[in-house]
Amino acid sequence: MIDVRERQWILDRATVPEHGLSLMTSVSGGEPFLVKDILCFARSNWLVVVGYPLAGAGREGGADLEASLESILDRFKPRFASIIAPEIPMSVAGFCREKQRDVYYTVPLEGFQPGGTARRAVRRASKEVHVEWAGAMDEAHRRLTLEFLGRARLSHRVQDLFFKMPRFVSDSSNAFVLNARDARGELVAFYVVDLEPVAFSTYVIGCRSGKRHVPGASDLLCNELIRVSAERGKRFVHLGLGLTPGIRRFKRKWGGVPGPDYESADLVLRRPSLLDALRGLR
Repeated sequence: MIDVRERQWILDRATVPEHGLSLMTSVSGGEPFLVKDILCFARSNWLVVVGYPLAGAGREGGADLEASLESILDRFKPRFASIIAPEIPMSVAGFCREKQRDVYYTVPLEGFQPGGTARRAVRRASKEVHVEWAGAMDEAHRRLTLEFLGRARLSHRVQDLFFKMPRFVSDSSNAFVLNARDARGELVAFYVVDLEPVAFSTYVIGCRSGKRHVPGASDLLCNELIRVSAERGKRFVHLGLGLTPGIRRFKRKWGGVPGPDYESADLVLRRPSLLDALRGLR
């Protein structure tokens, strides 16, 4: 459990979306804890470890995590764990059941100006739809989500994230849904965003309609997120992972630059074997 002082310390030093306390508490269903400068979320026999050290994240984060992992596991004694880090420590490689490598895309806001392709997309979309900020999601968001998931090839993890968004938006004062609506008020696209970390805002997830397709609707939402983030004094915007070539093209179009590295793993832990292996590294 963390106190008010620790909470602010975390948000002041957050570097990745998973340092967002309200977001991760809602998504994981766990309780946040600090172990040295590593943020964890614990629930029953499951532990989420955000292996980007809050005292200074980078590619060295994997080594920092390896040094801290023994005390983390010894404290919580989980049966299952999910770890994200710049690099998953080799000491847990034998316990991985699922692994993913990617890279975050971020938009630095100092001096930011959208490119010509992005500006044209925004101008086109603004003729058909307008953007609104809201603090709740409703039936229209549920219908659009179901339509989108019916045609998109998404992992079960991403699908589950979509269904957790209404509660996150309603529970957090720093979470919003950005809506793109046409002249009739119909929802054609939306973004869920998190403004809680001090240095950045986060595009969490979003979708657009295939039945009422408005070219550039996603660009209009991205432009609004960047605009408001700059107004609030954020240094950058997190656009999330690359995932697919199409998503990477979109994020690069909006000034997204790759970094930091991202690696995730789901572990099934067989204790005490893992602790023995970690102790053997010393």
